[in-house]
Amino acid sequence: MALAGVVEKRERATSRLQKESRNLRQQRHDLLVDESETGDIMNGLAVQSHAIATWWPDSLTKRYLAGLIDMHPAFLVTIVSHSAPVQHGVLGLFSLLLPGITARLIWTCSRFGLLTGLELVIGLLSERLWRSARDKNAQLRIDAALRRLENTAQWMCDILLLPLEYYIIAQQLGVAPYTPLLLPFSPVSIHNVYSMYTLVWTPTLYLPYSSLLSSPAAFLLSFGLLTRVLNPPLQLEPHDLASTSQIALGDFATSTSAYQAANGLLPYLRNRIFSFRMPIMAWLNYRPVAVAQSPAEPDQDIVQIATKHGTRLATSHRAGSLATQVPNFLATNLDTLLIRLLLLPLEGMMLRAVLTSYAKSNLPKTLIGKLVAKGLTTSIGSGLSHLPSPGSWSETIAYYTLRASKVGLAMTLQSAVEMSVFAGCYTITRWQGTRFYGWRARTRRDAGAKE
Repeated sequence: MALAGVVEKRERATSRLQKESRNLRQQRHDLLVDESETGDIMNGLAVQSHAIATWWPDSLTKRYLAGLIDMHPAFLVTIVSHSAPVQHGVLGLFSLLLPGITARLIWTCSRFGLLTGLELVIGLLSERLWRSARDKNAQLRIDAALRRLENTAQWMCDILLLPLEYYIIAQQLGVAPYTPLLLPFSPVSIHNVYSMYTLVWTPTLYLPYSSLLSSPAAFLLSFGLLTRVLNPPLQLEPHDLASTSQIALGDFATSTSAYQAANGLLPYLRNRIFSFRMPIMAWLNYRPVAVAQSPAEPDQDIVQIATKHGTRLATSHRAGSLATQVPNFLATNLDTLLIRLLLLPLEGMMLRAVLTSYAKSNLPKTLIGKLVAKGLTTSIGSGLSHLPSPGSWSETIAYYTLRASKVGLAMTLQSAVEMSVFAGCYTITRWQGTRFYGWRARTRRDAGAKE
């Protein structure tokens, strides 16, 4: 009887432990799902906040890069002089801070709708083709063909929306009016749309070429293509963490994926170029790790101790999108900055092409656009007429040095705004993790255990 009682007691204890283990796993799963959903929402808000906050500094950088602003006044004087539209109320403030943002929103929604319909069509097509495939090699060939079809269709969508992007840049440069928001497309008619496409593909007159290669569309497509080619596919994979709070409280353990699985010159160059990001992230305590490391299982003893004390699983687990949001934001902005620095000459040519093309068109213009069209030597439209004579090398070098310094100041202002958005994302993420998801600050004991 005593032996039977011991066995029964052990079975009850085992059953109780199994039940507690299932409850712990379910609780941990629910916690991770909630954390990942919150991270997705916060990531979307961070992206939109970043786009809105940096819109005006980006417009100022483009105006300096296009040579549309006089380079001689001090940078702060130029900023103060550009704040004149604030006197006209809310509309003036909107035209100053967010020129072209509504057109960009329409462009984003239109592209999203086109790509969503494209994905649905390709999904139905791939399902039918896969059913007809007989072996694995045929399925691989079908997948490769569908990927090429999808990339081609995406470029067709970009070409279709090219006039709208052209008008957005014209609004950012200040030569296109801000109201009505889509003046060339209202009223929308076949004639207006055809006129916009003709304008975008018309060669600009100030370039020494008379082919379509000197049109604004060619520069826009080339700039977009090079941006996509140089931009590495960023995939941040979390690994085993001593505590979840290490991600948000200073010890960000992330990893950047291999830039492409296939070997080649382009992946090698991208890997070498973007390797500068790693020491910067390490200096900021956002330490990248190897992708091959897989997340370890949580320590069951710590889980049981946390459960007994009523805490919310302040243990190691595979971090969700909330944990990777901040390092992802930092790495993406560093990549974007480097890509822009590499393509800065091409961006300047693209902006000058759009500026000249729009100024010589019969579309409605602002005062700046009219002055640029007339070629007046003023502080507003000096970019097209204030250039030094070709024979004076010293004046040419001095002008472009001054222009580069002003572009650098504008990009520095944009980077400062980006860091402000980054600091806000960091603070909110840390507060959410410690308040709702059991993140805890890293202690000396954790550091000693890790070493």
